[in-house]
Amino acid sequence: MMTLCASYPAVTGDVMGIHQLKQLIGGMGEVVRDVNSDLESRLDAKLAALEERMTTGINLADCYQGAHHLGKGYRRGNLVTHQGSLWLCMADSDERPGQSSAWRLIVKRGKDA
Repeated sequence: MMTLCASYPAVTGDVMGIHQLKQLIGGMGEVVRDVNSDLESRLDAKLAALEERMTTGINLADCYQGAHHLGKGYRRGNLVTHQGSLWLCMADSDERPGQSSAWRLIVKRGKDA
């Protein structure tokens, strides 16, 4: 028996042949292509859904709720005016803007001329 290196035995009959190795690698390539195709299809579907949402979904005009009314429930993302300022609702709230962390001041009221 021939030895390639002192720590590595020579190739024997128990080792996979070149033809078998090529088949194994070819099979792995098919699996990788199938997985890639599946992932690509799922990503395409998600991208299409996001594009649809961007064209028909909520936009800034849908977020503006007009003047704030105490007691009315506002949802995260709603915009209201209160005492001349524009406020963004950061968390669902029925509180008055400026009285809790549920509201963030976006545009401060200007001074009267």
